Amino acid sequence: MKIVYIGTFNPLTVGHLLIAEKVYNMTKAEIVFVPVSDGYQKEELLTPFRLRQEMIEAAINDNDHFMTSDIEDLFYQKKGRQPYTVETLEQLTNKYQDEIGLLIGSDNFSDLDGWYQPEEIIEKYVVYVFPRYNQSQRYPQLYERYRNRFIILDQELVTSISASMVRRNFREGLSNKYLLSKEVIDYINDRKELFNTYFKER
Repeated sequence: MKIVYIGTFNPLTVGHLLIAEKVYNMTKAEIVFVPVSDGYQKEELLTPFRLRQEMIEAAINDNDHFMTSDIEDLFYQKKGRQPYTVETLEQLTNKYQDEIGLLIGSDNFSDLDGWYQPEEIIEKYVVYVFPRYNQSQRYPQLYERYRNRFIILDQELVTSISASMVRRNFREGLSNKYLLSKEVIDYINDRKELFNTYFKER
């Protein structure tokens, strides 16, 4: 089994890694980090896909049950748009010929009713939901009909670590030690001029 973790990962934080490791411990499934493509419409997403992908690779290099995929970038290069989640999951199912699960945060879980083809996702893939720091849990209407397709994680690892905090620290010259892996810190520090542009405040 593989569990897909889609996100901007701008940058990948220790919080992301802790959540993924917790899900691995629960399921013994490989965790596939899938950074969104450059076609993803989000105001703070300036860092190019290639750099975000390389940061993930650096951070997970020593973990044999973590992997990353460029499936969304390949889709974007071919079709000129960010794929819907259901399209990404279908492609990964075909690629790996394995059972696939989806890992999302409670913010995405709350908005699930408004996703593209959400029922198809829920019917085909078990959805693992992790709570976000200081955020009340709102359950989508679909949860009432498909409770057995969701696994709501406990709040053991809820922290205030966020990529936006890391970017702010970088802009203000503050330390990100223990918020990022050493590999990601080194990657960013080696490219400070680039990240001064990509992490600027919007």
